[in-house]
Amino acid sequence: MVKRVVYLSRMQVLEQECTWTRGLSCIVRRGPLSVMVRQTHPLRQCRSLAKWFETANEKVESMERQLKWVAWSAVVCLAMARGAMTHAQPPRDIWGERIAAQPFERQPFREIRVPTWVSETIGCGYTLSVMDSKSRAQAAAHGVTISEMGFVDPFFAYYDSRLLKKRSPHVPPERLAQDIAEYKRLGVRILAVYPPTLQGEVYQAHPDWRRVATNTTEIPTIDMEKYPHGGMLCPLGPYGDFFIEVLAEILEKF
Repeated sequence: MVKRVVYLSRMQVLEQECTWTRGLSCIVRRGPLSVMVRQTHPLRQCRSLAKWFETANEKVESMERQLKWVAWSAVVCLAMARGAMTHAQPPRDIWGERIAAQPFERQPFREIRVPTWVSETIGCGYTLSVMDSKSRAQAAAHGVTISEMGFVDPFFAYYDSRLLKKRSPHVPPERLAQDIAEYKRLGVRILAVYPPTLQGEVYQAHPDWRRVATNTTEIPTIDMEKYPHGGMLCPLGPYGDFFIEVLAEILEKF
């Protein structure tokens, strides 16, 4: 065993005791750099390497400074992107526990915490939409704080929708806006109605979204002339996502 190791500083070469293995090379390190030095004439080789280390370390330090700037720039960009996403998403305090994680999910699907006003609601009405203003006021005076209002039925949408093209000829364009204003004036919250599994336009346009009640590959059919509302749709497939998109459209529009 020959004990010798070489440490390189910027200006000098020093020797200290350490273990070498006969017949092999030694690794000389300076900062992030390392160079193999053969056992024969290590000092001679190290002196010639000192200048190389000096130049190489300066290059590495320059690269490190550049990488630090790149890293900080990336952090700033990510922070800005995260801020934009935060503003685009609902407040986090509305989210509850994660629901049945699926491998195809891009992000967690969570339950929504029930708001306090829901827990405090003790008077529900389900016919205010067909009442006149006087009857609505009486219902509110008796404690009704939430009632229904139709936005989609099995035949039509009641507003100009980008998702459902068939608009109801029976609901004037200004009707929903007037009803919403009156509900607000009475302090009655709105339960937006869209029957979840029965919608004729969707049933006709998307046969693959129909509910299949038995173990078969046959797609159910129905006489759309006789039954324009169509048949049952399956909310566990793509139609479920479409249904949510319609609800989101209603919330954003009204």
